[in-house]
Amino acid sequence: MSIFRKRKTKKNSLYKKRKKPSKKQARPTPAFLRHACAYVEQRESLVPNLTVFEMLMYTAELRLSAKTTTLEERRRRVDEVLARLRLRPCAHVRIGSALDKGVSGGQAK
Repeated sequence: MSIFRKRKTKKNSLYKKRKKPSKKQARPTPAFLRHACAYVEQRESLVPNLTVFEMLMYTAELRLSAKTTTLEERRRRVDEVLARLRLRPCAHVRIGSALDKGVSGGQAK
């Protein structure tokens, strides 16, 4: 998010290593970025009593329209996210809070 919010300076090595895209390269449209990207909330906004799988399903049901996706398709996409983020081992572990033990901070993020 820091890069999107332009908080990183040009002194940062991230900018130094990056090459300018050529004019021939296709740039993603704002509509595509809105569809493909989502802001990950901080731990405090996660429901501590839900498991990682349940929280992702809850988010999928809020973000993906029931008119355009079936329950099975939403479950498949949640499973795909769990696989990509390597969270399958903790998929059925409660998220937890400061008082209740749950997944680690990195996994929650």
